[in-house]
Amino acid sequence: MKGDQGPLFYCPMEASKVNEAINLALAAHEAYLVELEMLPGNNINIFVDVDGGIKVNQLKLISRAIEATLDREVEDFALTVSSPGLDRPFRVHRQFVNNVGRWLKVKTKGGEALIGELTVVTDTALTLNIPGKKKKDSAIDREIAFEEIEESKIEIRF
Repeated sequence: MKGDQGPLFYCPMEASKVNEAINLALAAHEAYLVELEMLPGNNINIFVDVDGGIKVNQLKLISRAIEATLDREVEDFALTVSSPGLDRPFRVHRQFVNNVGRWLKVKTKGGEALIGELTVVTDTALTLNIPGKKKKDSAIDREIAFEEIEESKIEIRF
């Protein structure tokens, strides 16, 4: 599963202090980390979510909690706390679990692009219900191991 390489760390701030501040804030608000980017110039981008979907007010509270733990007097930084959004690829297993019943677009490491309804998530794989090419064709269930996934995103359907 792409994203398992860990967060990006280019920021000169001490990563352990940033991680501790994030972990405390997320625990206090029952949220989980999707992705952390620490970029040049002490720019910190944090993508978080909660089971059932995060609200703007929760993002504000998490941001304030992180800012309160980090000391701008010691080191200045820019902090952005956001939901992952529909256009960002999934990074953590919990995102898959929380999106059962939604449509996903999955690109495999073998180059396949699959679109279907996410029906099952286990520790090692997901199952997509992929409709037939024609209306008369039956849908098929396709199990895909996480290790075979290059990228996966929500597929917006109208």
